Amino acid sequence: MLEHDNLQKQLEFARRRLYKLEELKAIKGIDTPPETIIDLEETQKKIAELENRLGIAPTTPPVSTHPGPQPLIIATPKWDRSPFPGLVSFKKADATIFFGRERETDELVKKVAESRFVAVVGASGSGKSSLVGAGLLPRLEANAINSDTTQSKDWLLPDFERGKGWSGLRFTPGELGDNPFLALATKLAPMVEDTPFDLTLKLKENDQECSKQLLQALEGKPQSAEILLFIDQFEELFTIVKHEETIAAFCRLLTLLAKQPRIRVVVTMELSG
Repeated sequence: MLEHDNLQKQLEFARRRLYKLEELKAIKGIDTPPETIIDLEETQKKIAELENRLGIAPTTPPVSTHPGPQPLIIATPKWDRSPFPGLVSFKKADATIFFGRERETDELVKKVAESRFVAVVGASGSGKSSLVGAGLLPRLEANAINSDTTQSKDWLLPDFERGKGWSGLRFTPGELGDNPFLALATKLAPMVEDTPFDLTLKLKENDQECSKQLLQALEGKPQSAEILLFIDQFEELFTIVKHEETIAAFCRLLTLLAKQPRIRVVVTMELSG
């Protein structure tokens, strides 16, 4: 089942890539770069291979190498909702219509692969949360980080389900008042069979407790598995949390987490002034 789910995610990612390449080819016409044609062919071969392994009927005809304009072939499922979420950020379910941020997503994946603490900083409304939710997280599920020591397809990642909201370790420092430890504990508690209240006390009293609890959440997972914390609107730590001691303690906790070999932290933060 896990292998089937992984193949399905890879197929969805390849189909989205094919759609974007075909769109580029349709726009460029006779000016389509040769490398784009090659990329199209390789992507179609990958899709055909995945469809064969999944027992799915082929959906992508061969790419013509003729340099003239080609019809746009949409290989992704039909989108049945508005493509404009308004002020709400894009989530993983919106990845199909999340266009124009491929280069930034590539760069973010590279940063996360190289560092255990990454901050996405930008102006209000610039799409920081969307870049993580609809860009980074789907890429990680598709195994964008793949090395001898880790496979991001095995990671414990935050997830978003329409009607239910976020699950896993995604939170904002001020979503439950001025206590970022409570916000973290509320998301972590179900993963380690504890209560938010008791876990909040443990996290505040012992700097090492959070690392211990996160590693406990990874018990039974492959050695290649890691856990990712997504702290959105990180500026709330300084605008909502009132006590400097709490701010300092939470920053100290994140510093310790960033030193752990199986834990990664991604934060988004508004750049103001």
